[in-house]
Amino acid sequence: MNVQSQVRVRFAPSPTGHLHVGGARSAIFNWLYARNRSGVFILRIEDTDRERSSETMVQGILEGMAWLGIGPDEGPHFQSRAQSLHVENARKLLDEGKAYRCYCTTEELKEHRTRTAGSGKPGPTCPGGCRSLVEPDDGRPFAVRFAVPPGEIAWDDLIHGDTRFDGETLEDFVILRSDGTPTYMLSVVSDDASQRITDVIRGDDHISNTPKQILLYQALAYPVPRFGHMPLILGEDKKRLSKRHGAVSVLQYRDEGFLPEAMFNFLALLGWSPGDDRQQIDRSTLVSEFSLSGIGKAGAVFDRAKLEWLNGRYVNDLTLHDFETAVQPGLEAAGLWSDDLRTGRKDWFRKLLLILQPRCRTLADFPAQAVRMLDPADDFDYDEKAARKHLKGDLLRDNMVELAGRLEVLENWRPDLLEMVFRTLAEERDISAGKLIHPVRLAVTGSGSSPGLFEVLELLGRDRTLTRLERLVELLTKRPAPL
Repeated sequence: MNVQSQVRVRFAPSPTGHLHVGGARSAIFNWLYARNRSGVFILRIEDTDRERSSETMVQGILEGMAWLGIGPDEGPHFQSRAQSLHVENARKLLDEGKAYRCYCTTEELKEHRTRTAGSGKPGPTCPGGCRSLVEPDDGRPFAVRFAVPPGEIAWDDLIHGDTRFDGETLEDFVILRSDGTPTYMLSVVSDDASQRITDVIRGDDHISNTPKQILLYQALAYPVPRFGHMPLILGEDKKRLSKRHGAVSVLQYRDEGFLPEAMFNFLALLGWSPGDDRQQIDRSTLVSEFSLSGIGKAGAVFDRAKLEWLNGRYVNDLTLHDFETAVQPGLEAAGLWSDDLRTGRKDWFRKLLLILQPRCRTLADFPAQAVRMLDPADDFDYDEKAARKHLKGDLLRDNMVELAGRLEVLENWRPDLLEMVFRTLAEERDISAGKLIHPVRLAVTGSGSSPGLFEVLELLGRDRTLTRLERLVELLTKRPAPL
């Protein structure tokens, strides 16, 4: 067992895909573990699959980690650049009789897999007796297989506890392909040893690799790191998380308006618990309280609604200045930004920020809710469901005409006075105030929901309010039946 005093952990993604939420959680757990123990967090890019690896994916991984605030202490190291070490280790095992040349063809191996399927015996173990060859047949291409010794492989898993595999269930696995390139199994062990990794914390999908890797560590006389295997993330249907559940690039969540601290918090609690019901926990607290003992043994469910709720908490905790800065890119992308929002209309814009911030679960919510205030166009569509509900009644048109007239002569355009106009007319007409408020909200925002209507009207101003009310009256005149 590795007795090195300083904890050294690694996150080792393959640049054949994006940094999705499963990989990001693995990185976060390793980062938290290292920070909690004053250790070192290492990034290793496992790019030995040259056909599928890409520089674009590498940059995406780095960008995603930077967004989450989990930059490595060392790295990125690139596995492909250490291939000579991997090959050297394969030759060492071959020279010491711990590995052997396998001359079996692809067709022979395929036939062997078919023949032994369902037998409980190792599938792709060399079927040609290559392990027992005294003198290899020179000239033919060969792969190098590790000779799995008899006996049990056991380790004290940092998450699952005592874990054991019978060596008889393991095939003599390939460590060097016939083209001379090392396999994943050998490369990982060689890199972990050269980078002095003390703890390997990864998903349960790697647990079947661990006995093979332990055997390689021992055969190469390397210190064996501690292993901990995290249960996988599940979709709400309790199946392994996939793209249809939300296993997309973390950068997509960034582009959808999620905050990095919220995403970090959410992923840190996805399968780990501080021991109580806290949901919003700042980064420094997570570092101080994190331990592998808090990781559950069952798969954690990725709940998008919970992520949105938590992100909303973080959005609402932003200072007004930070919120303004955060929403500006979205407004620019939507064509709603103008520089006078920071100058001539600064006070007006701050009022808009104040009434909309509590309603935003993501930054993307702001442009959608602010569009009717920032876009000068008045000919927008009404929400159909809200229109069917609120634009009905024989007296609605007359009520809107009377309301518009009273608003036109209102001396001070303040929320309290605006509300008084609505409630006074409602009382006179013996109707609920909602019979006026809901149609007007639809007229000025196009939506059946908004912040307080009177604050909205104050920001919209008299002229724009009356213009939109006049449009509603025209529609009601042309279509007296409910829209």
